[in-house]
Amino acid sequence: MTCILAVDAGGTRTQAALVTRAGLVPSRREGAGANAFDRSDWLDNLRATLAPLLEASPQALVLGLAGFSSRRPSSAAQSHALADWTAPLPAQLCSDADIALDGALGGQPGILALSGTGSIVLARNAAGTTLRVGGWGYLLGDEGSGYAIGRDAMRHLTQWIDAGPPADDPPDAHLLARRLAQRLGITPTPDGLLEWLRGQPHPRSAIAAQAAFVATCADEGLPEAIAILHQAAEALAGQVRTAATRAGLPGGPWSHSGSIFNSRPFLAHMETTLGTPPLPPVLPPLGGAALRAARLAGWPVTPEWIATLAASLAARA
Repeated sequence: MTCILAVDAGGTRTQAALVTRAGLVPSRREGAGANAFDRSDWLDNLRATLAPLLEASPQALVLGLAGFSSRRPSSAAQSHALADWTAPLPAQLCSDADIALDGALGGQPGILALSGTGSIVLARNAAGTTLRVGGWGYLLGDEGSGYAIGRDAMRHLTQWIDAGPPADDPPDAHLLARRLAQRLGITPTPDGLLEWLRGQPHPRSAIAAQAAFVATCADEGLPEAIAILHQAAEALAGQVRTAATRAGLPGGPWSHSGSIFNSRPFLAHMETTLGTPPLPPVLPPLGGAALRAARLAGWPVTPEWIATLAASLAARA
């Protein structure tokens, strides 16, 4: 079977797929995250996910890696560690944000807002120049990300605990904090919360995972949850505006990628803040990696091929 291998290795999970010359996806796998800068097991996670797919002898391989940049010496260790896989065939290592940009916009100019565990905004102008805004990681930024949303929800919980004995609250007070404590299965005390945090194998991902809970609460009309999502959307929208100005694309087309955009209140408020609706993503990030791999293999990439790929990836999701 003639195929290419596309990989989206994010901070929380890794997705990989074989893609045929016809744009079909005969095999797709998912595994744990592979951010080399905060997961000591990143290479083992990649190996477990990709080893069965590499047996198909793909003609080209593109890996979108969380935290990767060919311009930074710190990423050289990633390239070296993956040399056994990449050396025998045409291969490209790039950022997971790069493949998200390629996928969402189908390789066309525009702006991408990405919000998953972390966040970043990328813009590509008509000349093909790409620039970034944000993407500073959870210690310095990640505004509007799953981590930021989860962290803000956790702060509701810590402030509730700090305020005094929770049993004294009226039953309708601090609903987000109460529900979060129940979700985590903890007693609302400092020891209860800190023990939960210390027991997480990957605390950043565990906190980011609470963003889905916040989105559910917002869908149910909980004011605190809605406020958290609106604040996050406004922060990310501000970065989109900055990227648009720098790229010479004021009011230009924008699209989105990442799990946080599954929240309708988040997406709707971002659209309201920016004043323009987003373009529906053409492909997911994994599809962006497939686009790059197809071109690396010298395959013709037509609109029909992209449409087939999009449908096949969706069917295999």
